[in-house]
Amino acid sequence: MQEYINVKPIFYTYTHTPVGRMLLAAKEERLIGTYLIAQQRLPTIEKHWEYSDHIACFESLKQQLLEYFEGGRTQFSVAYTLEGTSLQKETWRQLNNIPYGEQISYQALAQLASFPHAIRAVATAVGYNPLLILLPCHRVVRSNGTLGGFAAGTSVKQQLLDLEKKYVCLVS
Repeated sequence: MQEYINVKPIFYTYTHTPVGRMLLAAKEERLIGTYLIAQQRLPTIEKHWEYSDHIACFESLKQQLLEYFEGGRTQFSVAYTLEGTSLQKETWRQLNNIPYGEQISYQALAQLASFPHAIRAVATAVGYNPLLILLPCHRVVRSNGTLGGFAAGTSVKQQLLDLEKKYVCLVS
């Protein structure tokens, strides 16, 4: 059995959204994960994880998610920490540069992230985005305009794109 001596706790809670129940995870008052319960690569809650509904970033994100799903928010402003390789972190950071209601290709994202010859690696990084919805990986599609993959399933990806398309004129 692995010991968790001197491991900083990861706090977690749950919230409900129109596209499913979400697991929120934070370390030191900064989000490290937002996951739909039905998605691929959902982390396992371990011994050093502690349930808490009263972490400031959780309360803020829950309110911001409500606003997003009601069409009143186009970007999120909550502190987070990205943990991954340099390619992954740069890819995830570039997701915030995709305007609300628009889509770009994996190839265009690879260019933005300064990895123009690593399209597959960038696409894989998108698939491992630890901050679903917050970092809008649902806005990345194939070059031919088809959806491509999505950790929570393509039907959820389409719901998010349709939501933004519905509200894009209202928030512009």
